[in-house]
Amino acid sequence: MERTIKTFSRTGMVFTLNIESKSLLGFLMKKEMLRMLRDGSLFSVAFFYIIMTVVMSFTSISGRQGAEVPIYAFFIFFISTYSLIVPLMLVSNWRFSEFENIWIPLTSCLDPRLISKALLYDFMLIASLVPAVVVLILSVIFSISPLLPLVLISSTSIVGSSTNLYLMIKFFGKKRRSTPSFLIGWASMLLSGLLLIPTYVLTILSTYLKLNDAINAFISIPLLIYSIFIMRYFLKKTGENIINIEV
Repeated sequence: MERTIKTFSRTGMVFTLNIESKSLLGFLMKKEMLRMLRDGSLFSVAFFYIIMTVVMSFTSISGRQGAEVPIYAFFIFFISTYSLIVPLMLVSNWRFSEFENIWIPLTSCLDPRLISKALLYDFMLIASLVPAVVVLILSVIFSISPLLPLVLISSTSIVGSSTNLYLMIKFFGKKRRSTPSFLIGWASMLLSGLLLIPTYVLTILSTYLKLNDAINAFISIPLLIYSIFIMRYFLKKTGENIINIEV
């Protein structure tokens, strides 16, 4: 992590923070965005999806050479896998680079719930925006409808970011600080996967039945509402637990 910070620390030097910002939430979100730029988190996510793009390109070439390769199925598989891992990457990087300094805002007059909200919103933004750009590019290249992958990314980033952040904060409370990071990661992945079962069921059924965009859009609405409900629940729980962090 230290080497990564040294490598990317200069990339954020052109951006500055305005301490006179009218919105405290906006200020905290920009601060975290700069931190993710300087510690390489943003680059890591982008590189992660570049790998997927390369794999998809080779898959497409194999299909053109006569092999029976289900491009859309591979596309959905990679999106499902990567979008589940990315929130864990972002939360883990925050833990390694910023967690030791969290006592500073926690001992100030700043509302701890505002800190957790800024963190979560930034995690969701990065976890959804970067893959969304990749999906739109690949959908044009391979003539694939981007609707279902975008819904999948949105739901996974919302649920995954909120559950990962909550469990990370929860396990660093009193008498839990010694919990190994890999156990927290596995617990986060497991909980995220369980909560995302409706999303994966919809994705599998839509892919198998070859549903059109109109039907996918209709059934995606309750799915996104469900994801937002999960996010709001864990955001509330995170705000309640962040004050109990053992610093």
